[in-house]
Amino acid sequence: AIEYTGSLGHNTVAVSDRVPVQLIKSYEDFLTNFENIELPSQAASVLNSPYLQHLVSCYPQQHVAQRIGYWLHRTLHQELMDCPSANSKPRVEKLLKAVITFTNLLQEGVPLCETFLWEYLFTWNGLDHRPHLLHIISRSRLHPFQRLNDYVLEPLRRVFFTSSVKCKCDILWCLTELLRNYVSVEWARYNHTQNDEEGASSLSLFPVSDETFPALQSIQELIQYVDRLCVVGLQQEEGHAVLMHYTLGFFELVTRLQRRFDIPMVYAPSAPIVYMALFDTNALTVSRICSIMCGFREEVTSLKQKSPQPEARPLGFDGIRKFNDCILDISNALWRCKPFSNGRNEASVFNVP
Repeated sequence: AIEYTGSLGHNTVAVSDRVPVQLIKSYEDFLTNFENIELPSQAASVLNSPYLQHLVSCYPQQHVAQRIGYWLHRTLHQELMDCPSANSKPRVEKLLKAVITFTNLLQEGVPLCETFLWEYLFTWNGLDHRPHLLHIISRSRLHPFQRLNDYVLEPLRRVFFTSSVKCKCDILWCLTELLRNYVSVEWARYNHTQNDEEGASSLSLFPVSDETFPALQSIQELIQYVDRLCVVGLQQEEGHAVLMHYTLGFFELVTRLQRRFDIPMVYAPSAPIVYMALFDTNALTVSRICSIMCGFREEVTSLKQKSPQPEARPLGFDGIRKFNDCILDISNALWRCKPFSNGRNEASVFNVP
């Protein structure tokens, strides 16, 4: 074996010395030899070493990112599509966990992994490696909604309506985290790319696309899609308590987009979700939907107080009217004790002929 003759001392490392990552045993060694660490020839080594992951995230290099992306795409394609086998399952799960750790550190997905998933989801049975695949999907980049719908949402919808409640909840969790990723990370990255093309690469290890599309509209259409998905899912499962929990969790995020993430958009849950939660036998569900409606009102007020933005998407007159109808029904049912009274709210759910 060839021994390393260099030194890991604080003051003895020359500029020309290259320190193999195998000799880095702690973060103190990592910081001391930060500029002298040698990247291995195998791209997979980056996924196995937290030190290398921090190194490539601090010093993005396009050739390193491309090597990692191509290797992941080829390996996943071979293991899951070309030559799948029961014996390879532990190895694939280990690889997927490494990808999740890597993308969580970078706070971005690997574009070529997304490309692979766009192929694989059409043949996915909804069972194999589900937690890991859904976690990777939740780190996807911001795309035009039509592309996202064709390659990700449509395959997930097929699995959603043919699977158990547990699978439905996992998919709703994935879509909730995907929205969170969009509004907390990808929205800022997209705006930075459009406004400052030269510095856009500083926010990403992987190549940044300069494609222009209505990003805010994509986010809004994703919310509308999940809203419809939740309505049909709750009807299919007869208002299952756990599925209702994940549904309300999604809308608790939606009612904080303006105040927490500065997204110039307001969206209220559709009337079927409001009334299914209102008539639920679980008091916690009723409390949460009331909290969501209060948060929605604060969102509208917060958006009105800010200066107008060209891309802003306020609720509109029709949306405000529907929201007021729901508020009147909730107030009449819970506090005023007269849900069936003849009032001016002709759209009330209590208007039984």
